Amino acid sequence: MQAGFLINRCLMKTILISIFGCCLVSGAIGCTSNSPDQQDNVEDSTITNLPYKSNLLPGIFEADSAYILFYDNPGDHRFYKTTRVTDKKSLEPLMQAANETIIPNANDCITQGKIHFYAPGGKVYTLYFSRADSCMSLSFIHTGEKYFTHLPKAISSWLYQQRDHSIE
Repeated sequence: MQAGFLINRCLMKTILISIFGCCLVSGAIGCTSNSPDQQDNVEDSTITNLPYKSNLLPGIFEADSAYILFYDNPGDHRFYKTTRVTDKKSLEPLMQAANETIIPNANDCITQGKIHFYAPGGKVYTLYFSRADSCMSLSFIHTGEKYFTHLPKAISSWLYQQRDHSIE
């Protein structure tokens, strides 16, 4: 009985040593594959380094309705008026604008409201907007980063009209 126990114990040690060795080898291979040349390629392919990147919210086109929240005081999201838009056709220009080319960081722009787009399956897409003349922009968060696109004047005017229909 003890001989069988010793064989099993030796076998277990051999298996553990093999697993540990495989982990070391795979870790070393993983580290060497990120050479400085490859790291530069990875960095160049990130969205933030490519200002011409667009179409980051393709799923937003699934939305069939939206709630638009207009902040009573720009930058203060605690108090707002809201309106609901159920006409998908009227939302499409806004969806298209959100998927246009990313513009440089506009973090200095004060957010004047946000829009929650609702799609089937419980999906929600959120856009923030600023209609100030110097900061006409839409923004959204994608994969943990905030991105900005230009807010066309026609859409800004449409948002202003929607504010007239909003309620507290």
